[in-house]
Amino acid sequence: MNSQSNKIRCPSTGCEYFGRGDNVRQHLKKKHKYNEDQILEYNRQLQSMKRPKGSGNVWICPAQNCIVSCSMKNGLISHIYSKHPSEKSHLMKIMKQDDKEHEELEVVEHQSYTNIKVQEPVKFRCLESKCSVSTASREDLCKHMKSKHSDGTQFVVETENFDSYVQFKDWFDRKKEASCSTFAKCRTHTDGKLKANYWRCSNEGEYESNATKTRGHPSKKTTGKGNICTAFVKLIENADGSCSVKACFSHKGHEVEPAQQRLTDPQIKLITDMIEDSWTNEQIIKKLIKVYPETNRLHHVINEDISGNNSDRTIRDRFGLHDGRLHENDLESIKMRYNEQNPKYGLRFLRLPIDKKGTGFILVIMSDLQIIALKKFSHKGVVLDETYNISRYDVRLTTMLVLDENSRGIPCGFLISNCTSTEEMRFFFREVKKVFPEFCPKVMMTDEAGQFWNAYVYEFPQNRNITKKLWCRWHVGNAWQNMADRLLNDVENKTVMQKLYEIQLTPSEFVLQRGLNELFQYLKRLGNSKALQFLKYLKSRYLKTVKVWATCYRDNSIVQTSMTAESWHAYLKASWT
Repeated sequence: MNSQSNKIRCPSTGCEYFGRGDNVRQHLKKKHKYNEDQILEYNRQLQSMKRPKGSGNVWICPAQNCIVSCSMKNGLISHIYSKHPSEKSHLMKIMKQDDKEHEELEVVEHQSYTNIKVQEPVKFRCLESKCSVSTASREDLCKHMKSKHSDGTQFVVETENFDSYVQFKDWFDRKKEASCSTFAKCRTHTDGKLKANYWRCSNEGEYESNATKTRGHPSKKTTGKGNICTAFVKLIENADGSCSVKACFSHKGHEVEPAQQRLTDPQIKLITDMIEDSWTNEQIIKKLIKVYPETNRLHHVINEDISGNNSDRTIRDRFGLHDGRLHENDLESIKMRYNEQNPKYGLRFLRLPIDKKGTGFILVIMSDLQIIALKKFSHKGVVLDETYNISRYDVRLTTMLVLDENSRGIPCGFLISNCTSTEEMRFFFREVKKVFPEFCPKVMMTDEAGQFWNAYVYEFPQNRNITKKLWCRWHVGNAWQNMADRLLNDVENKTVMQKLYEIQLTPSEFVLQRGLNELFQYLKRLGNSKALQFLKYLKSRYLKTVKVWATCYRDNSIVQTSMTAESWHAYLKASWT
């Protein structure tokens, strides 16, 4: 309750003074020359406008000739003991009678007065903008909403009794799932042998993120500052373990979004059972979408709910349900699995990191099935690509793929490492040489990074003039576009990029050479420093490597881009990370 809610306005016509009761009295004496009789009459007038006894917001002293009122019951008790010690027994009996009146009263109407305007303390205002009703509790608010503003939403306050907390928890989970509700415990109060627990809707209020990183998320708190939701749960736990509960599962003031609700314990149990039955994340998600309607939280389960890179709150992390995990420490788990030397796991080489940042970590994986695919299809060509963010750790994944008879990409080897330099890639190709010394692909498709080719020819020097080195057409075009966006204006950018794509895709070497000459002449004619800088960039980077990126020099190549590896990594992240 803020201090502003207890302030009142000066009763004198035309005076804009606004303050607390004692300050207003001093103002009346000094500014408006009120005498004692006028002040006493003002007190009586103010007292008559107080809420009646038992209103739930104001406690009035029952002693005769005392005009003190308190917003809290304990405050009035302290007043009685300090100001009316001789009458405290009699006055406390009167207060007990007032307690019953508190329980019977449901709502209090705001009133307007001609002389004195009072901003009364309000706990729960009606959620309808044109309604001036406020209530002392959420329960009373729900009763008011049901009786006065029923729009099809049933603001029913349910009352239940249970023999144990376990029974209540089962009922609570069912009700949350049925109503698509998520609650946050707001407070707990213990009074002797009784324990009261209060929950309110998780969507209540507002949240302003202080995050400075690029990744963010929308707030689930949508009612806005100072506004509430009608949904609540009040649980009373007795000394014998029995429970009584009052609750409303109807929402007001925000949209009910099933996808934003928390998974209940029974829903989590269903998913953990599927994981233990060896269902993959993708299989679980597809099954839940098929079985449950859109109004159910399970219909909206995503991969990040089951397992994720950066959270210990996912289901697999919370319950230790990661396939193949032998130890809580992931590094120890890898060591234990590697020491088993079981061929079916395909752990060919392991180098442990030298520090907590993972420096020096290398893991090469090639299973028996992958080796079979490598020997069967690699002669036509291989594709290599690197990706990030495959786990919560700062490691990178490099994948080598071959294409089967239907041009489908098949991973035939993985390198997981802290960085991907020529040194790390040499460890990978060294393991390839051990399992397949005759490895000699017709083409090797990569992006513009040189470590893949450099490591390959270092370990297979005899293949330098046999395997054709190719750059991914998409990566090359993307690099051109990024540089053009930096250096050229819109008109120049459009003209240059159109010409570059024509040059890149032409099957004629003559057309390519003519197109390059025309493009270089065009950039020279522009004459500005940035156009000349772009010209220098093209000549230094791509003129000598034209046979690596131009389509006319890659006859009979099975691939033009590294999209087979890109799509594999995208699938891996969507399904497992």
